[in-house]
Amino acid sequence: CTQLLEDAGALPHVHVAPYRLDAIALDADVLSLGLDACLLDVKVHGDPAPLECAAQFLARLEQLYGTPREVWTFGDAARGVVERLAHADVRAERARRRAHGTGAGAADIPR
Repeated sequence: CTQLLEDAGALPHVHVAPYRLDAIALDADVLSLGLDACLLDVKVHGDPAPLECAAQFLARLEQLYGTPREVWTFGDAARGVVERLAHADVRAERARRRAHGTGAGAADIPR
């Protein structure tokens, strides 16, 4: 990356630093979290940690760039990611309402 900037004469005019996004761009519209052992961890060992990683990544992506137009997933584990995102959204909304003093009743936020 820095070599391309240097070749273009732009390197002296920019600050290059690492930025952790937790994903690898495989194409213009395809991201990979690089969780090679995800299937083994979730299905064989019953470890939901990879699902939590995926949910956290999607939440962070949304914070940085807005709501994605589409998210394509496959397999039963995708349902776990969606459930974790929904619960995180509910918790965030409740915290926001408490911070603003508007409360958060059971009727206000779907469970």
